[in-house]
Amino acid sequence: MEDDRVDEIVMDEVVEHAERRVPFREHPLFVDVERQLAEGQDVDAAENLKKLAVLYPEEETIRDLEVRVALRSTFSVADSIPVPHRQPGAVLRTLLIFLVLIAGCLTAAAGFGFAYEKWVRPARVAHEQELYQARLVQNVEIRLAALDVVGARVALNELATAVPESEELQAGLVVLADLESRMH
Repeated sequence: MEDDRVDEIVMDEVVEHAERRVPFREHPLFVDVERQLAEGQDVDAAENLKKLAVLYPEEETIRDLEVRVALRSTFSVADSIPVPHRQPGAVLRTLLIFLVLIAGCLTAAAGFGFAYEKWVRPARVAHEQELYQARLVQNVEIRLAALDVVGARVALNELATAVPESEELQAGLVVLADLESRMH
């Protein structure tokens, strides 16, 4: 008899709430369920959740909560077995930090390689070229000072190949021409 009365009240609420729909979280029955769960009154909460499931049949949250309350009231807390859960957070965090460090190192290596190719290498090549030209000029001067006409001509040809518009080349050619004219 009492169940018929509850069903009648629930049906009245279904009709009433179909006309003006209140979000289920604001419904007085849901407020009672929250209070009952907080106070440990799982049986009363289960009954109210059944009523809410009729009022809000499309709400999965209510059905899920109803199943959880039924399970919780079926199995006591003493029956529960603690399951150790590995915390993957520390391992994943370490792996992520490791990958970020590798990416940072690779980026730094690429940056250093770019900087080397852009600024250091050209400066080094220019310096080596200056040293090579200085050795060629010195070789020409040594040959001319030793009055070695053939050696001076070979050294001047090397200098002309390396630096065709060199002032030292022009001066060396003048000195070689003068030396050759004195020797004939």
